[in-house]
Amino acid sequence: MASEDAEAQVKVFAKQAVAKGHRYGPYKGKLTTMTKWDEALQMGSIKIPSGNTEVSGYRFDSNDFTIPMWLRFIKPAVTADTQTITIVQVGYNFYFEVTKDVSVGTEHFILGRKMEDVEIGPDGNPLVKKRGRPKKPKLTPEQLAAIEEEKKKKLEAKHRQKCGTIKAKDIYEDVEGDEEEAEIEEEEEAAAAEEEAAKADGKSTDQNLDPMVKRPRGRPRKDGLPPQQRKTRRGRRRKVGRPRKRPLSDSEEETKQIKVPHYIRLVQVFFSDFQPSNYT
Repeated sequence: MASEDAEAQVKVFAKQAVAKGHRYGPYKGKLTTMTKWDEALQMGSIKIPSGNTEVSGYRFDSNDFTIPMWLRFIKPAVTADTQTITIVQVGYNFYFEVTKDVSVGTEHFILGRKMEDVEIGPDGNPLVKKRGRPKKPKLTPEQLAAIEEEKKKKLEAKHRQKCGTIKAKDIYEDVEGDEEEAEIEEEEEAAAAEEEAAKADGKSTDQNLDPMVKRPRGRPRKDGLPPQQRKTRRGRRRKVGRPRKRPLSDSEEETKQIKVPHYIRLVQVFFSDFQPSNYT
């Protein structure tokens, strides 16, 4: 926000000559009228005097990062003679326009507001850059068929370029050569089968059907004798489980002694040896 003090240290001077009508922008923002000129403004807002008695001034608020910083520090002009820049509103866009030729070293002052209508195109819509993809024109069935044919031709050309062109004559020669080779191979296989059958007739015996003798396991001995079978088995020994008890018969169940604790046995032995005559 620019200072209203004439002796303020922040001032904006032109570094190069600028012609009248030069515009900076477009920028996005919001321009509102001020009821009081002494209203407190937020940092970054631009205070613009109206130049008439109807409105005290305008306030331009924007978060557009493309606005140069020097525009935010331009002082408001006291009279129209000192004015160098004004704000111009075109639809939703804002421009800062130079109102007179400015030479190098001239201090900038802002004053007033201008309103301009948006340019309208031949179709009746404003000439504004629209977001998104442009709409495709509607095509007739004949135009669509022509486009499909062009696509097919392009695909065929691509396929030929990748796979190569093949002539019908080459295909016929390849097929004919393959048939001749197949006939020769069949004749050779039949002749080989006849030779094997002639050799096998009258020569096959039961010896040919005997199983092959297994080679004894173990390391070969130095004396040339066949290796001896290992007596011990490699690896861990299997843990032999406790043998299962044989079920008792009925008679054995009856004669089965009941286990008696040792202190009861001692009492039985004592009373068995006790004689009353010994203690009289």
